Amino acid sequence: MNFSKLMILGTFAMSTLAISSYAQASSSEVEYCVHPKFQSGAYTSLDCLQDGMAIVEYVPHYGAIDANGVEVIPTKYDLIHRFSEGFAVVMDFDTKKSAYINKQRHFITEFIFDDANDFSEGLAAVNQNPPNGIFNPDAGGWVFLNSQGDIQIPIHYQAVAYEGFEQGYASVQQKGKWGMIDQKGTTHVPFIYEEISDYNSNRAVAKLNGKYGYLDIEGKTIIPFTYDAAARFQDGVAFVRKAYKYALINTSGKLLTPFIYDAADPFFEGVAAVMIVDKWGYILPSGQMLTAMQYDKAMPSREGLMAVKKNEKWGYADHSGQLIIPYQFDDSRYFRNGIAEVSIDGEHFYIDQLGQRLN
Repeated sequence: MNFSKLMILGTFAMSTLAISSYAQASSSEVEYCVHPKFQSGAYTSLDCLQDGMAIVEYVPHYGAIDANGVEVIPTKYDLIHRFSEGFAVVMDFDTKKSAYINKQRHFITEFIFDDANDFSEGLAAVNQNPPNGIFNPDAGGWVFLNSQGDIQIPIHYQAVAYEGFEQGYASVQQKGKWGMIDQKGTTHVPFIYEEISDYNSNRAVAKLNGKYGYLDIEGKTIIPFTYDAAARFQDGVAFVRKAYKYALINTSGKLLTPFIYDAADPFFEGVAAVMIVDKWGYILPSGQMLTAMQYDKAMPSREGLMAVKKNEKWGYADHSGQLIIPYQFDDSRYFRNGIAEVSIDGEHFYIDQLGQRLN
């Protein structure tokens, strides 16, 4: 379900952390997935619950059901995005236009948008190309709608961050430069940056003159632009890079570790995987090592367990670094709802958190 949205944080993800083989996509792959109740065979495919709804497919059309499996949106649409704040983007393949539908099956807009983002903090960014085909690249076609489907911020932007509004502000682009606006469209951060993220821990990553630094919630520089790459803050800390080495900093810019890591993954459940040369280990947000640098590969923590690899076999360790499930698997996945998919000699099956095989 790709609606051709600009994901500015994807730029940061690719430029900040030269991650292991499962890459930065791990942050989305390991999201908890809860499926609604449904009748077996009723649908061709079923998505995870989000905002109390799950997108379903009955080829070739899409609809949506609630957590109890009750059909809320009939399976008659060409494409539906996940619900956010009570609304979902619906796409018509014939016109290639999108509209918004609510959980009561009411459309709050017509099918007029060429691109449409999810609602965030009551607003959604939409893009509508001019009907005469004359496009002004300096102006752009992105504006913001409110939950009634009316344009609330009529100023046109070249691009917007897919995440939309976070902590009251959104990252937008004008004349090739990025800045931030508030929900009235007033400029919060001037349009002078090559890149800018949304706020997290009251900090936003920005790029100025080829270097990365951080802005505070007031839009002022709080951590100077000295890094070759920088990640968003998580748990009050962030990885930054200089001369191809990574270090961990806090929201004041204080170094919590030296620049010694060759790769670093995002924090999940309070731990992050880091690599020195070709060995992986885990660190805490304090910068202290949780485990030794002993693994050939290391995956993010989920449900208190991390999949780790040694001598071509995978096992699972807990947050104390103790090996809970021995190295025996040729492949392994994250735990979700108490189970994980693993494989031995080409056979795929599921295990519980004690390593017991499930039928």
